[in-house]
Amino acid sequence: MDKNFSEIKRVWFITDTHLGARSNSQEWIDIIEDYFYNFFIPLVKKHYRPGDILCHLGDVFDSRSAINLKVLTVCVNIFEDLSEIFKDGIIIIPGNHDVYAKSSNDVNSLISLKWIPNIQIFEEPASLMIGTKKFLLMPWRKDHEEEKACVQSMGPHDYLLCHADIAGMKFNKHVVVSTGCDISTYKDFTRVYCGHIHYAQRKNNITLLGSPYEITRSDMNNEKGITLLDLESGKEQYWPNTHSPRFLQYSFTHILNDTPEKTKHNFRNNFVDVYINSEHSLKAPLGTLTEMLEGSFRKIDFRPSQEDIPAFANTDLEESADVMQSVKKYLDGTTAYDPATKKKIFEHINFLYQEVERAEKLD
Repeated sequence: MDKNFSEIKRVWFITDTHLGARSNSQEWIDIIEDYFYNFFIPLVKKHYRPGDILCHLGDVFDSRSAINLKVLTVCVNIFEDLSEIFKDGIIIIPGNHDVYAKSSNDVNSLISLKWIPNIQIFEEPASLMIGTKKFLLMPWRKDHEEEKACVQSMGPHDYLLCHADIAGMKFNKHVVVSTGCDISTYKDFTRVYCGHIHYAQRKNNITLLGSPYEITRSDMNNEKGITLLDLESGKEQYWPNTHSPRFLQYSFTHILNDTPEKTKHNFRNNFVDVYINSEHSLKAPLGTLTEMLEGSFRKIDFRPSQEDIPAFANTDLEESADVMQSVKKYLDGTTAYDPATKKKIFEHINFLYQEVERAEKLD
């Protein structure tokens, strides 16, 4: 039976939890479970008020074709515990990773959660009064024409909750989204809260909430956190995720200049890339360094570099970002092309990589 949300005062948001990330890696099952039970749920319990609901904006699961039984068990347990807190309701819309077919939401993994009390899943667009505000819920659509048609046909609303690409936003620091509806499509909403893109960001009235924790190197230096919207005042509260592992990068020189104690503290529970130039790589006792730091990091990788890089340099080490950096560096340095041609070349390659990013999300 559908719940009545007319008495709701505040909305908590979460999206792109991707349970089963990294091919159902046990390490990542543990990381996500730890996030919920040692950060998110305690935070909610501390700040919860009657009249609060939770909205999950898609991609509860990572795999769109098969759900690992251990992942399913962890997920059901988490949402059962959340339903005990959010007695006024939990709203979930499917993301592209939750649906089996790219063109339809009919077959989706969220059916495993629909029997839990207080949970309501909206497989198709819906207009919903939450408190005194009118919300449009737009789950994953098969294409951008359907997204635009949905927004135009459903009429005026105060807020939009969706799972979509939005042209003009960013996939990561380097790659701009050019597919999807333009930002102007959503200009009439007071605010848009969107899942799908893991890189948290704001532009105009649009908030891409981002994943609640870092899942890949593309999340590096992109703050993750939890947003709570007060419907009466329109104000938000935000809590950064200071609990989950992060992806870090350091220069070898920086490590040499720090004390072992400080380095261990910085590396603790994190995935760390250490950049080392050719001179240091021939002389440095990397095995000894690894042994000295053992137990302070989740994983450490030593990466060759022509030059040392500053600690915490925000270079987004995913392959696409590396390539785009290289392309930009080459174009800036070459005299073979005029500025207008350089711009066109960069935009074209940027578009191709963006298509790769989008295809990876769809798969």
